Amino acid sequence: VPDAYDFLRSDPPLQARLLASQGRRRAEGPHALHASYLAALAPFLAEHFGDRLVAALRAGGATGVDDLFIWSTLVGNGELARLFWPECEHAVRMAMLGSFVCARLATRVSWGRAEVEERSRQMEGWAAGVLEAAKSQEAAHAVLSSPVAGWGADTTLDLAMHLGMKRFLAHRHAESLMDRWWRGGYDGSQLVLGEGA
Repeated sequence: VPDAYDFLRSDPPLQARLLASQGRRRAEGPHALHASYLAALAPFLAEHFGDRLVAALRAGGATGVDDLFIWSTLVGNGELARLFWPECEHAVRMAMLGSFVCARLATRVSWGRAEVEERSRQMEGWAAGVLEAAKSQEAAHAVLSSPVAGWGADTTLDLAMHLGMKRFLAHRHAESLMDRWWRGGYDGSQLVLGEGA
């Protein structure tokens, strides 16, 4: 897959790690693919996008659809990313991470900035669209409050806050859950204020 913005190609340390990982993969066999992939890519991702993205990819334990989604996003192939996204295990989280990657990428590319910014908005919209499609507010709240172990956040809603997903956070279901939590409506709370209190 071509690197549309030369973002990955323009990083010599990444290129060196990718070449070295090819030799290790041949020597160690296919079982070492995910570890080799992360060893090559994790320092680059952490430097440019932070530890949350690395944590999300490590949480998978094996190279899978999430990795393909992030890779296609990094190389600027929005059509391929759109095909992979519905297959991700945690589609809402991955759409937010994809949006975050695109927003950061837009500040680092020499050309295609407007295209990458638009893709960031689209991906955040995919995540909000899942909330909109929820059959009930409670179903949406279940998605938003689902644990995000190992991703550097407690819940999907926390992840949205850490990633700066303002449009997602402004969705009515996100706002209603934040309001509920603000009033004490969360596990372990000893007091819950009524609505309008």
